[in-house]
Amino acid sequence: MAESAADPDPGPGGAPGPAWAGGPPRSAGSARPRRRTWRIIAPLLLLLIVLAVLDGRLERREVLERSGQPASVAYSDRSAHFVGVVRTRSWILGRHRKYELYTGRDIALSYGHHVRLDFTGTDRPVVREAAWGSDGVRVRFTSGHEVFVPARYFLNGR
Repeated sequence: MAESAADPDPGPGGAPGPAWAGGPPRSAGSARPRRRTWRIIAPLLLLLIVLAVLDGRLERREVLERSGQPASVAYSDRSAHFVGVVRTRSWILGRHRKYELYTGRDIALSYGHHVRLDFTGTDRPVVREAAWGSDGVRVRFTSGHEVFVPARYFLNGR
């Protein structure tokens, strides 16, 4: 085939490109395609960064177990107290953060004394028994672990 004046580019290794390709010919080092790519990638990258930051900072709590103090045990603040296991996860992606043993007056297990439970490995801690006494509460887990929380840490609204 013969080359025409309207199509000066005979092939991929030739000069700029056909006139019908949409605009003036570009040089090999042109930044225009990069700008278009960046306009697509930048908002997505920003969205991922925002999600990662929010997921790292915001968390949701789930009460796994809760037990109340028996009527036979009374403390100086004359309040009902609770003990329970709370699981904390990241807010957006739901990644596991930690397990905590809670003791205090709040039935929702949010404000009080928290002890982080690191002995669990991959299994969630399951309470076998909560033994309340005048000096505090001893929590025994099915794994064989025990945690004692002295009463002074959860009395009077702490």
